[in-house]
Amino acid sequence: MDFPGRSLAARWTIPVLMTACLFSCGAPPSTNALRPYPRELGSFSMSHGPAIIQEGEFSGQAVIRPWSGYWHPLSRIDARSALEKYDRLSGRAALAREELRITTESRPFQPWEGRCDAWAFASILQPEPLVPKVVEVDGRREVFSVAEQKALWIYAHEVVDPSIRGTVGERNDGNGGGAFEDISPAEFHRVLQVMLQGRRVPFIMDRDPRPPVWNTPVDGARWTIRRDPVRADLFHVRAWIYAVFPYDDDRDSAERLAPVLEYQYVLEAHPVPDGYEVHGSKWSGRSVRDHPDFVTWIDPLAASPVRSLNVDLDTDWLRARLQ
Repeated sequence: MDFPGRSLAARWTIPVLMTACLFSCGAPPSTNALRPYPRELGSFSMSHGPAIIQEGEFSGQAVIRPWSGYWHPLSRIDARSALEKYDRLSGRAALAREELRITTESRPFQPWEGRCDAWAFASILQPEPLVPKVVEVDGRREVFSVAEQKALWIYAHEVVDPSIRGTVGERNDGNGGGAFEDISPAEFHRVLQVMLQGRRVPFIMDRDPRPPVWNTPVDGARWTIRRDPVRADLFHVRAWIYAVFPYDDDRDSAERLAPVLEYQYVLEAHPVPDGYEVHGSKWSGRSVRDHPDFVTWIDPLAASPVRSLNVDLDTDWLRARLQ
């Protein structure tokens, strides 16, 4: 299938990165009825109010380009060389602390568990390292490759202050706390309007509704809205989401993996002076089974209080020497 808006080189398909993680299977929702549009979107304060739509073709593009980086599994340390160089220059023990974390963890990590959320935040909040960086401290000199710089920035974004982030939808951990059909298409469409068309900043979405979380930055989208030929209050939407995927290994690269994800949904709306106000929605076609689970918004223009879970990894030290 040909996707609008991207070159042939950028039209990656989902199977490219299947080796990076194990996808689980889940039963489809028992019903696919139109769901009422929520009048209040919780912490997503930038999009209170329903979506207003019109027929036609639309697009939105962020001015920030997230970058691809390794998702760094929690079950092992693939950033060993980066942490060793950091420790030699800073006099800290970040590598030893990571080794201790793995050996003392109370439960085994799932194969898919990693730092995709930290990578997604770093790729939006931190400029991409493009060339090796020479760092010298008190006569000691180390050269950090692109991969090593990315690894340190990913570790440094494990914790992002709640004041600059929020969510729409609820994470499905498989424990009954989140529904398979969680974020509604109406909420998702409002995110496209507010973040990409309005503020022109990226957002992050869990691209699969099942318990494993695949956090994926999104920096653009195109969509078409067509009225149903039978029901005048129904509108069929086909949306192409310009995503950024992580690497499946710790490669030394600035290559950007940019697949296009397609979703389909139906919006129920009634006429208002400036278009049609959405008051219900449902996923349709293949998107009944495969759609986002939740969306995380982040304010990349605000001060970015971030830190690592590794107390020996000093984010301020990295900013002073690697930026």
